[in-house]
Amino acid sequence: MEEDVILKISYRIKEIRKERGITIQELADRAGVSKGLISQIENNRTVPSLMVLIDIIKSLDVDLNQFFKDISASSNKAPWWSKEKQNMNLLKRSRHWDFYTSGS
Repeated sequence: MEEDVILKISYRIKEIRKERGITIQELADRAGVSKGLISQIENNRTVPSLMVLIDIIKSLDVDLNQFFKDISASSNKAPWWSKEKQNMNLLKRSRHWDFYTSGS
């Protein structure tokens, strides 16, 4: 459930950025982070720290309350392909974990 919320946050950042016609580089410059970090966050490859997340949201000129308004563990706004991607990532992680724990 927690990863579902993280997935929705990543999707929402990308959605707002594209709606406003902001490039990844522009958002990175505004938020004071690297282009690669924005890309990783949007593609659910990394979870930003709270301060970085706040900086990104502010850089999108969105009120924090408004950003999180529709994001909850029970709502399902992420597209189906993001869900499939998340499931694959979880499977990869569990296999990776099994590899390291099977010898103990």
